[in-house]
Amino acid sequence: MCIRDRAKTICSSVELDLALVEVVEDVDVFWKGVKEISFAERLPFLQERVTVIGYPTGGSTVCVTEGVISRVDCKNYNITNSSKHTSGNLLIVQIDAAINPGNSGGPCFDHNGQVTGVAFQGLSGENLDNIGYIIPSTLVQSFLHSVKCNGRFKGVPQVPFHWHNLHNKSLRHSLKVPRGMTGVVVVDASPRALAPDGSTLLEKDDVIFAIDGHTLGDDFTVTLRNDELVHAGFLITGKRAGESTVFSVLRDAKRIELTAELGPLPAPIPRYPNEMDPDSVRPCWAIIGGMVFVPLSCPMFGTSHKSWSAIWKLSGGPCAAIQEMLNNPKFVLPGEEEKQCVVLLQILRADLNHGYTIRRWNILHSLNGTTIDSMLALAQTYRAAQEGGEPWLKFTFENGGQIVLDTELCAETDDKLQEQYKIPSVISKDVQQRLDQAAERKEAEPKTKRRKSSRR
Repeated sequence: MCIRDRAKTICSSVELDLALVEVVEDVDVFWKGVKEISFAERLPFLQERVTVIGYPTGGSTVCVTEGVISRVDCKNYNITNSSKHTSGNLLIVQIDAAINPGNSGGPCFDHNGQVTGVAFQGLSGENLDNIGYIIPSTLVQSFLHSVKCNGRFKGVPQVPFHWHNLHNKSLRHSLKVPRGMTGVVVVDASPRALAPDGSTLLEKDDVIFAIDGHTLGDDFTVTLRNDELVHAGFLITGKRAGESTVFSVLRDAKRIELTAELGPLPAPIPRYPNEMDPDSVRPCWAIIGGMVFVPLSCPMFGTSHKSWSAIWKLSGGPCAAIQEMLNNPKFVLPGEEEKQCVVLLQILRADLNHGYTIRRWNILHSLNGTTIDSMLALAQTYRAAQEGGEPWLKFTFENGGQIVLDTELCAETDDKLQEQYKIPSVISKDVQQRLDQAAERKEAEPKTKRRKSSRR
């Protein structure tokens, strides 16, 4: 007998492609007769037999496929155009058992009947055959452990540095790397990754030759088991909250050890439509004179090369500055967490903005001479121009383009466009809330100062 039960999502992780759900109706009936299963505590070995169970495309009943472990690797789970802005590479297990749409989230059992992983992805194509991937049980348990301890998943610990290989002899000699030592050189490090004493953990030109006692190759690989070489990123991204990472470093020709608890780092291009509310899929926007401004975020770049081509066809493609941000991400500096790259996404045609041919996907640099580094700054500057009686709004963009609009006519035009296109509001709810909160804080400041002065 088929019965559908209602459930709610307790927690999810976009980076791990995992979610934890809870049955909310007829709980006792749902769990009656269900047997508990356990997770495997180790990674599966190559050629170990596995069984995948799920309800994939091709039928309406349960489907069971069998295969072997083909590869244990470390890859980025995000295969979209913005994959460089994720936390990094994670352990992944490749199997040759069929994984089709509908298998995702289903268990993959080992020969002992334990869950060795969760099915989540399959590759298909003219030159591909029997390539499926599962999330290893070790990562699933880390996800569950974080939810149990914190009530939510705090994120994947991120590799806090960018590196370059040590293949070049001149580079090795300049860094005084001893003969026989292998590793990578740090070319950029996050200032948010700190040592226990509060100092910056890693520095430019540090040579990392081991992590947690695992010797690094010159291409940032380590030996997993026997002769299995994998990307060393998993030594960091696979950590649970509270677990420390030990770096063996050559700094100024001296060997030192650095220990730190690493965690997620803010992405230079937010990974969600609304970084202020990562659990929400609601977008963030502001419309001024028919111009639609949004904060740049990873979902805007689509999920495939086809969607990337569609973006170029639609608007001529992102400006060079956005392409540079996408392809060469930098670490976010302390104090810059709330900064946003505000982009002109679209122009809703109206008499007010007629004649402007500035291309879309362009970064807004300033409004009336005020630098715009967030949606809040844009909203505040616009409100100040309205309340201050500024006759014109002068928008300047990164490519040097400029748009000038009549301040008074902007509100009238936006009201008409809102009705014409059935837009719920000309400014998204989150931006409006932050704008109102900032105004309230500003009003409270003089009162606070007056109270302090009166006490003296």
